[in-house]
Amino acid sequence: ERYAYHAMPLEKIRQANDDSKARFPADYYVDILGMISNEAGRVPLFTPDRKLISQDREHVTPSGALFIGNVIFQHPALQALARAVRANAGR
Repeated sequence: ERYAYHAMPLEKIRQANDDSKARFPADYYVDILGMISNEAGRVPLFTPDRKLISQDREHVTPSGALFIGNVIFQHPALQALARAVRANAGR
């Protein structure tokens, strides 16, 4: 149960995200907070393999960076980049 817990992001993080969303076109802005949040606006504390995502609610751990990176590359604006990375992975 502990590993499924979701926390509310800090207000300053939510505000910065909202400001950026308002400033940039939706086709270009990658709303990371929106991509990892549940329907209540809360974000996971742990990755699916039970690694801590952030220790201080502002900076991500290496496991958290991998988790969030995998989520980010699902965004349509980054699909071409994700394909290029996968194509060059074996080189």
